[in-house]
Amino acid sequence: MKWEKSDQTNIGLDLSLFNDRVTVGMDYFIKNTKDLLYDRPLHTTTGFSSITQNIGSMRNTGFEFNVESHNIMNDRFSWDTQFNISTIKNKLTSLIDEKPIPVGNHVLQVGQPIGSFYMYKMDGIYQDNQEVPEKLYAKGVRAGDIKYADKDNDGDLTPADKEIVGKPLPDFFGGLTNRFRYGNFDLTIFNTFSVGNDVYATGMGGIDAVGHNNYGMRKDIAANRWTGPGTNNSIPRAMISTHNTQASTYLLHDGSYFKFKDVTLGYTLPSNLTQKLNISNMRVYLSAQNLWTISSYPGYDPEVSYSVNNSKTMGEDAMTVPQLRTFVCGFNLTF
Repeated sequence: MKWEKSDQTNIGLDLSLFNDRVTVGMDYFIKNTKDLLYDRPLHTTTGFSSITQNIGSMRNTGFEFNVESHNIMNDRFSWDTQFNISTIKNKLTSLIDEKPIPVGNHVLQVGQPIGSFYMYKMDGIYQDNQEVPEKLYAKGVRAGDIKYADKDNDGDLTPADKEIVGKPLPDFFGGLTNRFRYGNFDLTIFNTFSVGNDVYATGMGGIDAVGHNNYGMRKDIAANRWTGPGTNNSIPRAMISTHNTQASTYLLHDGSYFKFKDVTLGYTLPSNLTQKLNISNMRVYLSAQNLWTISSYPGYDPEVSYSVNNSKTMGEDAMTVPQLRTFVCGFNLTF
């Protein structure tokens, strides 16, 4: 075993345009890492659950772009904008024996992003008992249960049917800040966004697996579940069944989002009033954090990961407490 080694190449460009009213920054990087250290899982018959060893190499490439502009500038009104966007592509370039390493609901595989989701692919709902393969029927699978893609065409559900179905890393992400000033009023709006990543809703397995346990469930899941042929092809029947709770794309969702992360409205008192109060400056403000999220993700918050630095749980939502929406009112004083 030895230390990881990395080499990185960066190419950057900075521009200033229109008498500094617009500044632009761009950066492209390539980072190669070899002798990756990883706690590789072992069969428990060895007496250990894992062993730390060098397992392979990885490449990261990415592009970062940011621009700042002074859109409008005059005595009564001003508007400034800051925008940044980043992309990163990650893939494993080699592994021990070149064999994939399954890790929980993820896999380490040459040519694929680290922590790629590796599970069964949902292919609808069995609408009739005649659709159920004989081997699965013998295990208790019936109409209304989830139909998984049969990769090896053996009529059964085995680990050989698992496949790469998504990735926890986004295609691109970034932020947008707009600052406005009109007279003594100022308004700042800060947005963040992420596009192209998937989130596996681990914690929703109990409330979306209809009838699996005594947990409460989401109303739309209970109301729209399969109740007979043709009634639904995406939500299974209400039945205690380990078949329907297998790790699959049933709980894998698009984690893209656009957030109003912070909105602050302020007012600076006129100087003739602050002089009467014997102070140099006073500004009152109202601020709201995590005000609004636009996303199709059905969980609490798409901006979540059970563990960002662990490929075993990367991009998984274990019903983590969402970021709180907070409102703050305050003032700034300068004497």
